[in-house]
Amino acid sequence: MANFYNRLFAKLYDKFMHGFEKGLVKNRNELVSGLKGKVLEVGSGTGVNFSFYNTEADVVAIEPSLPMISVSKTKYCNCSKIEYVNIGITDDRLWQYLDEHSFDFIISTLVLCTVDKPDKAILNYKRLLKPGGKLIVLEHIHSSTKRNKILQNIANPFWNVFSEGCNLNRNTDQLIIRGGFKPVKYEYFVKTLRWVKGVYELG
Repeated sequence: MANFYNRLFAKLYDKFMHGFEKGLVKNRNELVSGLKGKVLEVGSGTGVNFSFYNTEADVVAIEPSLPMISVSKTKYCNCSKIEYVNIGITDDRLWQYLDEHSFDFIISTLVLCTVDKPDKAILNYKRLLKPGGKLIVLEHIHSSTKRNKILQNIANPFWNVFSEGCNLNRNTDQLIIRGGFKPVKYEYFVKTLRWVKGVYELG
């Protein structure tokens, strides 16, 4: 059952992230708008990606926070249909709801910074993708400069509590490669934080 902070966080999330998200609109659109087939969006949150889907995307949105799902249901989605599942990607009950090797694409945007076991999440991505399927990634990662790395490490325990588990200092780009994925195309950029954006396939 969601507590007061969970509900407040979901209610205020879009307002809090508005300025930040303005810098990510182009990246989200490039990654999501052309997808066709069965798509799993992991940690769909308040539905920030929904408006970028096209009519040929059949979307399953999984999210462990019920308040976030409630907010996302108010968002417009241009996809052919959308199914909501209240569960997290590392939950052992996941396989009661999703079949292995059943998705053409998995969307992971601002997810792997937050999940409790990112290695397990990536393993489950591998299990859920069809042969030839693609992992679509937009994740913030640890800084590449020594000074900012130190600052992020210091701030992380406080940020983690405030932001419902988000970590500023994960090397998510490396975790994805170590987890068995190889990049089809990718790039790094900085917008307040350092980001990795890319399309990956199983190695």
